[in-house]
Amino acid sequence: MSATRAADAADFRGPLDIARAATVVLDGRDTVVGWSPAATELLGYGPDEAAGRPLSAFLSPLPVDRPLPPASDRPGPADRPDPGRSSGNEIRLARHRDGRELLLATTMCPLAGAAGSDAAKAPVRVLVAAELGALRQWESQLALLQGLATQSPVGLAIYDTRLRLTWSNTAYEREIGKPLAEYRGQRADQLYSGGRFVTPGYPQTLDAVMHHVLDTGEPILDLHFQGRPPSD
Repeated sequence: MSATRAADAADFRGPLDIARAATVVLDGRDTVVGWSPAATELLGYGPDEAAGRPLSAFLSPLPVDRPLPPASDRPGPADRPDPGRSSGNEIRLARHRDGRELLLATTMCPLAGAAGSDAAKAPVRVLVAAELGALRQWESQLALLQGLATQSPVGLAIYDTRLRLTWSNTAYEREIGKPLAEYRGQRADQLYSGGRFVTPGYPQTLDAVMHHVLDTGEPILDLHFQGRPPSD
């Protein structure tokens, strides 16, 4: 797999990113006037089936007699929403066209310029929705990455396709002996000048190894590098 295809396959957007989430455009009466392909994928209804129907035909507030999800899964200040009108961040129930019950994380956003229109008929806001489980999994992954960035004892760095360093964690800063701002944009061979890989069958320089990974799209693991830490 080429580096380009590998980059295309990676998707770091969250489930509620509007470019990938289910989106529903509503008028002032909470009637559906827009229905994205992702909404069809999530709930099973096509745009022709959804248009003109009230939002309540597809989503409903979490019932009062139903236990809230664990604390980490609860919505923010909205808590249990008012059944009459949804706004902000909420956990809502939905029923898929095939009868399955879904627990969704939703957020409601006003549309720019909608205030001056005929709110009863014109699009005034958009609801963005994703399965709650997918959102929590993504949040867990972010928490893991945050831990790697701030707490990992292993130095981690990210280089761009020009082999210039763009980011590193705090352990890497200690290894370099400088704050990130002072070495961002440098190449690995500049940071570790004089070092070389001693594993047979592979390029000897950091830049050459990175070029190989970019050209082939394949990772290289468990190489032995000999050199002095820049902080020495």
